[in-house]
Amino acid sequence: MPLEVESPWEKKVFLRPGKNEDVPFITNSWLMSYRESPALWGVPDRVYKAAHHKVLEDVIPRSAVLVAHPEGSPDDILGWCCYEVANTTLVLHYIYVKRLFRGNQVCSNMLREVIRVEQSENVVLTHRTKAGWKTAHHIFGESELNLPWILNPYVLYQ
Repeated sequence: MPLEVESPWEKKVFLRPGKNEDVPFITNSWLMSYRESPALWGVPDRVYKAAHHKVLEDVIPRSAVLVAHPEGSPDDILGWCCYEVANTTLVLHYIYVKRLFRGNQVCSNMLREVIRVEQSENVVLTHRTKAGWKTAHHIFGESELNLPWILNPYVLYQ
């Protein structure tokens, strides 16, 4: 049963586990949105797309995915969160929210739910984007959660 979360958007937002059918959207949105990360400035498109697609082929199948969707439309993806847990550490690989729904607490609600369920003691981020970094500061550093967190992209390869 999907979990209902608070949202200022006119429809209720629900969360559900990711499905195999979601993987093409997740892969495409991850590759397209992460392409703008400062960490990738100067990397040619052909190099980025080929190499990072291989990273995602390894990461997505071994990870958990949480999908946000509007009430009554579980196949209409508003956003998603890809993560795994190693010991007591939440390894947060990537969070994506469609541009139209950003600023509506979709990302924050997904993060809060993952933390609630996984009960992790600290957080490692493997991908850094401007929006993601700002959200991480808010959720993990300045909010009631106050979890220790760091950026460590090398966790991808351990």
